[in-house]
Amino acid sequence: MEREFLFEDWRDRLQTAVDAYLATHPKAGLKTICKGAKVNDTFLRDILERGQSPSVDNIHKVLKFIGAEWSYIFGGEHIDSEEIAQNLMNTEMRRLLKQVQDLSAESQALIIANLRNLIDTARRARGGKLPMIVPPQVDRARKRA
Repeated sequence: MEREFLFEDWRDRLQTAVDAYLATHPKAGLKTICKGAKVNDTFLRDILERGQSPSVDNIHKVLKFIGAEWSYIFGGEHIDSEEIAQNLMNTEMRRLLKQVQDLSAESQALIIANLRNLIDTARRARGGKLPMIVPPQVDRARKRA
């Protein structure tokens, strides 16, 4: 019975994951997510606001785009919103790093300088503390060393 209850709450967990994505992408909206996932523009609105049931293929595309785990949405595996946001940030960092690799050395240096400035500003605003964001491949390499 508990499993059915968890399954019934999947829309709430999808909304939490969507909210976490939107919190890290202030200019984004539901349509932005749908376009990025290559599904119909009203796909998320139809599910979250109108109660429609999604196809497995399309919900998979959306979850992949926003960086949410299938097991969290449909299995009820507890992942708090801070952890979801951290996972989304790591996913976004990997996407950005791939894009930066294709830029000229001058453009890369400019981006790095701006990022250092942003990090220093954030660190000062938080009293010298800044959460560590480590891409999984770097973390694994550190553990092996």
